[in-house]
Amino acid sequence: MRKGGTDMDSFQLSMIQKAIHRTYDELGKEVDNQGAIVDEIQKAQEEYLLALSHETAIDKRYLKSLI
Repeated sequence: MRKGGTDMDSFQLSMIQKAIHRTYDELGKEVDNQGAIVDEIQKAQEEYLLALSHETAIDKRYLKSLI
């Protein structure tokens, strides 16, 4: 195989590795963002259940079990 072909293969491998790492980093950011969204939804749900429990005098744990 020609040296030029080997260099191109090494360059291509390097580019593929960089793309994989970049994709992995972006996926990690997306997972972190989704985790934060889930946390916010859970907090809002807890606040809603607390308010509903207060307004209806129904135990919060019972309301939570219905969800």
